[in-house]
Amino acid sequence: MNNSTIIEALSICLAALGAVLRKTDGSYPDYRYEPTECPPVLIELEKILFAEPDLAIFNGQLQVMGNGAIRWEIPQLVIWLLKRGYRVGAEIAVHDLERYVRSQYLQSKRVLGLAGLKVKAVCRMERGIELLSWADLQDSVTKKLIYENCIQSIHPFSPSAALTQELQFAKRHIREGEKFSITPPGDIDLDDAVLIISAVGPFAPRIVASWIELPDWAPSLGVGYSIPYPEGIVRNDEWESTHCPIAAEIHKKFLSLDTATKQNLRVPMGRLRSGLQSASEVDAAIDLGIALEGLYLDEDGAQGELNFRLRLRMSRYLEADPVLRRSTFNLGKNIYDMRSSAVHKGRVERRYGRMNTPDILREGFKDVADTIISFIRRGKPDWDSIQLG
Repeated sequence: MNNSTIIEALSICLAALGAVLRKTDGSYPDYRYEPTECPPVLIELEKILFAEPDLAIFNGQLQVMGNGAIRWEIPQLVIWLLKRGYRVGAEIAVHDLERYVRSQYLQSKRVLGLAGLKVKAVCRMERGIELLSWADLQDSVTKKLIYENCIQSIHPFSPSAALTQELQFAKRHIREGEKFSITPPGDIDLDDAVLIISAVGPFAPRIVASWIELPDWAPSLGVGYSIPYPEGIVRNDEWESTHCPIAAEIHKKFLSLDTATKQNLRVPMGRLRSGLQSASEVDAAIDLGIALEGLYLDEDGAQGELNFRLRLRMSRYLEADPVLRRSTFNLGKNIYDMRSSAVHKGRVERRYGRMNTPDILREGFKDVADTIISFIRRGKPDWDSIQLG
């Protein structure tokens, strides 16, 4: 790159357009759509950038950023240089551009926007993962766009927290027609962290946005994000300081488990979260039943009286006191009856035994969460010893 020529041209642009940039905090409109009104200094900078072989990656190629890809054009690079130059000066902006061109890898951040969870202080977990409030998340173009999308559209859930992970991925610019993958790096790490957070409460954080945040010195259009279609309800759970050490401990132990064990636990962990988010008691009852069976009836080919085995194992594993064991034993029957009604009749009754359905669901999901945490801490028990002990 001919840095000195680009710096000189950018400096001229910043001086000529200073008044406009000060009014817009460095933003400049896309001048391609009004070429007759485009200042000549921008055209000159554009010609210089077009002539640079190293900047061909910004001439119609896709910038792949984990969970998305954005097509760059040289005029967009002009606008980025203007904004960056306005903030840090022409020389630093051009050196940032050269740094990006020369880089093979980018140290970036994957971010999940979460609704339904109020976080007061940063909670740090393994592998560079942090849970923090949405307000404490560093401001960026993408963060602003996502928040505006949520509050100005029919999207009912606005993010209240964020889950982030520092990661490194290869810089990629793809030519037209070239095949590529946009699978986000680090997906499984953050997804598992969400499941751990769910079990600690139990909570039901809802992922309302996902994106890759490039470092501020790297050219980015700041619009590569996804917003899943919202379903169910959003809760307003409070994440207290006491939850963080538990989550950090459980997360670390979960990562140390073998692949098969983690995969088996993800099923009930996922059903716990989806059940807590469900607006339908029928769906919640089905999720609760699947979660409990995944935890307590996981032997391949094991048949017999499933209802009785589930109740027996739950009561003996979760409680030592005889009175509490009987209560959990009865809860297991109510859950099984409720799940059966939901599956076979498409509805649930208002009561099962002496318990109201909402109370059964609440206590059942709490038992699921307690069991998940216990399994992660201590491993799955020998069910024969539990049943015969």
